[in-house]
Amino acid sequence: MQETVIWILQFYNKNDKIVGREINVPCQNRRQCKETLDCSENTCQCHDTDYWDGIYCVNRKTAGMPCSSQNECQDDFRCLNESCNCQVSEYLDEDKCFQRKDYRSPCNATVQCKDTLTCFDEKCQCDKSNYWKGNVCIQKKSVDGACILSTDCKDNLKCSNGICVCNLDKAYWDGISCTKRPSECEDLNYTVDGVYPVYPGRNTKRTYVYCIMRDNKKWTVIQRRYDGTVNFYRALFEYTQGFGRVDKEHWLGNMKIHRITQDGTHELSVHLEDWNGNQRQANYSQFSIESGNLYNLRVSGYSGNAGDSLTYHNGRSFYTKNRDNNSCAKKYRGAWWYGNCYHSNLNGKYNGTGSTGVVWNDFGGVSLKSSIMMIRRRYTEKIQLHRKLYRALSEYTQGFGRVHQEHWLGNMKIHPITQDGTHELSIHLEDWNGNQRQANFSHFSVGPGKLYTFSASGYSGDAGDSLKYHQGKSFHTKSKDNSCTRTWNTGGWQNNCYYSNLNGKYNHTGETGFVWSGFGGGSLKAAMIMIRRRR
Repeated sequence: MQETVIWILQFYNKNDKIVGREINVPCQNRRQCKETLDCSENTCQCHDTDYWDGIYCVNRKTAGMPCSSQNECQDDFRCLNESCNCQVSEYLDEDKCFQRKDYRSPCNATVQCKDTLTCFDEKCQCDKSNYWKGNVCIQKKSVDGACILSTDCKDNLKCSNGICVCNLDKAYWDGISCTKRPSECEDLNYTVDGVYPVYPGRNTKRTYVYCIMRDNKKWTVIQRRYDGTVNFYRALFEYTQGFGRVDKEHWLGNMKIHRITQDGTHELSVHLEDWNGNQRQANYSQFSIESGNLYNLRVSGYSGNAGDSLTYHNGRSFYTKNRDNNSCAKKYRGAWWYGNCYHSNLNGKYNGTGSTGVVWNDFGGVSLKSSIMMIRRRYTEKIQLHRKLYRALSEYTQGFGRVHQEHWLGNMKIHPITQDGTHELSIHLEDWNGNQRQANFSHFSVGPGKLYTFSASGYSGDAGDSLKYHQGKSFHTKSKDNSCTRTWNTGGWQNNCYYSNLNGKYNHTGETGFVWSGFGGGSLKAAMIMIRRRR
């Protein structure tokens, strides 16, 4: 019988002991292979989940682990920059790589989005400084840049006739963004007295004014006299245009004063000094000059210690030596809103003494040493917004206004804030004479639902507790009325009806305004309600 011989390949170490076969060596079963190797397709190989490190099979590496070759990484990953990672076009999620998402696709994080896209509002989008152009985000265009849509342009710009231009009314490009032209000192970011450029009425024509910065208020000087070096006995066209240097004696100009005072509601402050060094002030909460050659004066709301010598001139036209009234300008060598003839004449002849000089009747009645007239805007958008505080419950629930200006945050926002821990309330008030008061409460909260029941306790401060009366009351508006809201044009926690009414009508005077009974009882100039979590 013929004998069949089967050759078995075996390996021996130096001590003549059988050892397992190395990687890539032929095999018939796993027992013939070295430890950690499998017999796959008649060859000793590492398992699919492993790689050969030169001695043993070890687990292939996952994301973030160091590598020197591709076979060390798991199938989903690539050896990039000596580390196992997803490809550039992919992102990692729970040890798996996924293709990055396209524009407007849902996302949870920016890493899920393609290239230049950002995850915003749970969608892959361009960030605010860029716009989408076909397949990539590119930087938004500045002023004069070519555009197709307004979204191609930077914030506050719009696309007009294929060019990015400022979107704000009467605005200009300051090199960074569109900014409304400063009409007066109140619009400037500076805090130091001095000469600054402005655009009265936000006109395109620039002019220079002198600004006085005091007590967080920025005043525009319209008249100054102190040494008689400038002649004030002039014709109408000179008073219309203005004369003198704004950092010295000058008249700013009726045309400029008119444009400034038409841009919002303005107040006037008159500072006077006699020859003995005594100083007085006359302040007016309302001041403006009408247009045209008449430039009629509108002034009211006096306060101060100089006496009211200007209200007499309210409604009068402006007269000069070549457009006179009862010869007042010629007789008193000045220019003013003359009647028959004056109670004040701050543009009269500078002569040291006498009634023909720089006069304010209620301050001595004789010629003064110096005078400064300065104006500032007093609430523009804020007054308009206050007139709109008479709103429906849905609006008070959601909130309205711009949070950096006048606004109501919203009952549905105030409620959850005050439920997250114990909160305190601080109310800051100011009347029309500049007096300020505070009312603080150590505990404050607003309840849920359409009632939004109010709770406040632990009063301290100097404004008086005008909130206790409203304790436990629900929120009423014109659409959810208890008769008080319609009577007082307001929205708030009304009882029968109120001791405080800070959302009332902004109308300067009267108890129909926004009121805190413990602080004067009349309508106030300003109010701010703030809350914080107690530590």
